[in-house]
Amino acid sequence: MKNLSRLSLFIVLLLTLPAWANGQTAISEQKRKLILELIVVTKTEEEFLKSADTTMANMELSYPATIKSALEGMTELSAREREEMERSMIERYLSISKKVRSRLPQLIDMKQVINEVYIPLYDKYYTESEIKDLITFYGTPTGKKVIEKGVLFFAETVKLIEEKINPKVRKIVEDIAKELDGAGPPAPEKKNN
Repeated sequence: MKNLSRLSLFIVLLLTLPAWANGQTAISEQKRKLILELIVVTKTEEEFLKSADTTMANMELSYPATIKSALEGMTELSAREREEMERSMIERYLSISKKVRSRLPQLIDMKQVINEVYIPLYDKYYTESEIKDLITFYGTPTGKKVIEKGVLFFAETVKLIEEKINPKVRKIVEDIAKELDGAGPPAPEKKNN
């Protein structure tokens, strides 16, 4: 099964890379310099690593609820077995996550990320004029605040989505799982207006 997944991924990459490569045009030296200036102004390297760390920290917070919810449906296990499995899975996940978070900055080559991700995307989605406008904006007090608060804004957004949206998504997944297990579709919920 694992080899089949790898083969499928290889085939998809094989089929899509030529189209992607053909669609790329050379970036002018002027535009490349502007993009690099924008990357410096927006503190992309620093913010990238902060964002990755914040995302993983949020996942550490939400993982226990996800595991608990998944294990609740395992009725073939006793309550004690589910609790032990939950504890073990959470401990293992948190241990791995903390190690990944500590090693990630040393493993990511930001120059490579900038050259292979940011530069091509800025080139694809923004003209030279728009990049100049972005540099100007991020040089303003409001632009600097967007950069400064961006990771915090992102982290809080993820946390609130986890709190407000994910329970609804989990409910949908549980309902679908019950349908697939033959319990039949649940009665539609009444909306309180």
